[in-house]
Amino acid sequence: MAKRKAPAPETVTATVEKPTKNGDVVTLEQVKAVAQTVRAIGGFGRLNELLGLVRGVGGVRRFKDLSEAMSVAESVETAV
Repeated sequence: MAKRKAPAPETVTATVEKPTKNGDVVTLEQVKAVAQTVRAIGGFGRLNELLGLVRGVGGVRRFKDLSEAMSVAESVETAV
């Protein structure tokens, strides 16, 4: 019987994160704040959904603008 050659592995592009700077230190307070936020929004799955939504609307500034506009609209509706 003839041996079959295994297919060559596909080339994968590696994603490289931006290197940290000397002043980029993660503090215990930051870790606690993120952990508390993750618990408050319902876990890491919900966090990933939220981050995807932020990216989808165009970034943090755009997301903030949209959420502020929604809160103003909500306050106007409840005042009527």
